[in-house]
Amino acid sequence: MMCAADRALASHHRKVAADEQRHAELAWRTLGWLLEQDASLVDVARAAFARAIGAMSAPVPPSLAAPELGLLGGRAVTEVRREALRLVVAPARDAD
Repeated sequence: MMCAADRALASHHRKVAADEQRHAELAWRTLGWLLEQDASLVDVARAAFARAIGAMSAPVPPSLAAPELGLLGGRAVTEVRREALRLVVAPARDAD
């Protein structure tokens, strides 16, 4: 994946990505805790995953891209989303 050409901008993108990763980890832990508290929500969570995965699997319309700024176009966003679904979301969803 291409990265911003400007070092300061690339550094900023890395910091944002790390922050977003921490948010995602907290969200997974929170969801796990919630489902432990109320198992009746498991089917609700499964349905929400199915809807979200379906929406995130759809191709992103073409858009302007500026890879030198770290901004991906529609095709690249579609590829990144599909990889994230395959490598992160689906395994997390399927974990016991």
